[in-house]
Amino acid sequence: MPRNIPTEAIIELAKTTGIEPVNIIRVEWVRSSGNYYYYSDRAIADAPEIQGKLIALDGLEAVLSIDKSTTSTSVKITLNDIDGSIKDIFNYNDIHNRSVIIYQWFIAPNFSINYKFPIFEGVIATPIEWSE
Repeated sequence: MPRNIPTEAIIELAKTTGIEPVNIIRVEWVRSSGNYYYYSDRAIADAPEIQGKLIALDGLEAVLSIDKSTTSTSVKITLNDIDGSIKDIFNYNDIHNRSVIIYQWFIAPNFSINYKFPIFEGVIATPIEWSE
């Protein structure tokens, strides 16, 4: 998958040092609904649709292998569901094979959330683990 960073984003990144990368997960829990849920490890002030529920993202290093010597067919995502909203989706919908995109974005001055770019695309697959 090409990882194209918009030119405007590259210009803004070049102006800044000490930037912090942020991974953003987009999930379409209900097939063909067009309703996307966004999760990150923090709430983002300029993007209230992104929920700070991401606890862990494992296996991403293999996806981003610079020398392309490794490939990954899976990434493990752990989300916090203290409010029960994901459990409600899980209880009433078949979430297998639902679209997932992992984006990368950077916390930097003047760096719009629109500059996020995809680094992984896949689908939800088993095993799905639920822990209360």
